[in-house]
Amino acid sequence: MRIMKNLMILVGLSVALFAMSVTGARAQLITYPEFTGSFTLPVQARWGSMTLPPGNYGLYYGEPFKGGLKVVEVVNKADGSPRGIALIRGLSPASGATSELVCTRDGNMDFVRALDLPVLGESIQFGLPHNMKLMARQQNHNATKPVAELHGLTQRFPVTPARG
Repeated sequence: MRIMKNLMILVGLSVALFAMSVTGARAQLITYPEFTGSFTLPVQARWGSMTLPPGNYGLYYGEPFKGGLKVVEVVNKADGSPRGIALIRGLSPASGATSELVCTRDGNMDFVRALDLPVLGESIQFGLPHNMKLMARQQNHNATKPVAELHGLTQRFPVTPARG
């Protein structure tokens, strides 16, 4: 039953995004935001199906409609695009004291893997490409650690909450 609900929400989001792109609308899709902020991306990064060039972005986290799935909306501040929705893979307690995007580098591309929002007490995880290996065993230890932490490939970009 939950899968059907999620599919219906995804279809609704797809129709809304299509309608906005056809009409050229630049209105914010998330109507029930829990967090609004901005960030500067100094590098090109993949975030779900979006590829974001370096630049300044607006960020909205919440529900497109009451009782819907929570999503993250990203808008390029310079011209209102690229505009995209990032579907959430999982939630966990916030890990830091400041809001930030957590990226992992793979080759010459950064991938957004989490959005840490301590103001909400949440860390939001996003899907990564299937061929990207994030976990590995250290040679002299039995513990499994993220490859990014082993090789220093994690980058954190601050997210500034909007004043309101």
